[in-house]
Amino acid sequence: MTSEVEIYNLALSHIGITVPVASPTEKSNEAKQCRLHFAHAVRALQNFPYDFLKTTRSLAMIGHGENGDHVYDLPRDMIRLIKLASTIDDNSLPVHDYALRGGQLHCKISPAYLTYTKPVLDSSLFPPSFIDALSWELAARICFPLTKDQKLRQETFQIAQMRQPKAEEINANNEIDSWDLPANHLEARS
Repeated sequence: MTSEVEIYNLALSHIGITVPVASPTEKSNEAKQCRLHFAHAVRALQNFPYDFLKTTRSLAMIGHGENGDHVYDLPRDMIRLIKLASTIDDNSLPVHDYALRGGQLHCKISPAYLTYTKPVLDSSLFPPSFIDALSWELAARICFPLTKDQKLRQETFQIAQMRQPKAEEINANNEIDSWDLPANHLEARS
């Protein structure tokens, strides 16, 4: 479990600053820059559907739209829609016939279960690969304000850009694909 301050200190170490931040509320310029950029750095990385961001919930129908579609309000905290289904079962087939309009979801199914990503700022929930990518993203954002070194900022930015896809790859490789064929089907073909 990594704290926000530990992520601050990783980012600072990436740009050669060796005096650690002791508290997220301290008055040092390093802490101020980390606080200023932390949430933005987290949100920049959360466009990818990391497992720790995913949640599933049933949607409450608010009415009917065109062509008899069911209309549901989308969750206010939704970043990205992952899957829409008529059951909460992980193995249910996703629905692809839907439309998003003005904060609402229009579809033919009822009930509707939505799997989506939501923002998470609690660093204790971040997996190690995300922490690594985040520390570099934060380092790229705080580098110039703290060091005034444009070359170091550019190098840090390039490393950050390499770390994000690596974190995404690690997350994807850890995820079990629920759409794989059953094992007995594969055995029958061998």
